[in-house]
Amino acid sequence: MKVTIREHTVRVEREPGDPRFGRKSRRRGGWGDADSWFWGRLRKVLNAEGHNFIVKLMWRDGHMMDEHQRYARTRSPKSPGRHGMIWWGMHAVRDPHEDFDANGEIALNFTPLDPSKPGEWPNEKWLRKIGR
Repeated sequence: MKVTIREHTVRVEREPGDPRFGRKSRRRGGWGDADSWFWGRLRKVLNAEGHNFIVKLMWRDGHMMDEHQRYARTRSPKSPGRHGMIWWGMHAVRDPHEDFDANGEIALNFTPLDPSKPGEWPNEKWLRKIGR
């Protein structure tokens, strides 16, 4: 999997030997399993390149989104590498692994976060207080 972070997009391309994330390629199956596998694999590739991304459900960070939509974001303002959020804008229509499996590439959305502006980052104390 080759990942390129641009100004407002993240391009993910399949390389020889990369798995397909569709339901039939995953042994356990189940709803959302392939989507979780795709985001986890993306996180591993990004972190191997020197970034510090985590994958979370968007609503757990206080975003008013579908309860199943995942995204990757930089762990904290002090993390190395690029700072931002990677998300899929077409989530209401299909999961990102479906396009990746069909086309061998996908363009995800990237929203940069400025480490010097703490108001842009999820407030961990507030999230703990509301039980997320």
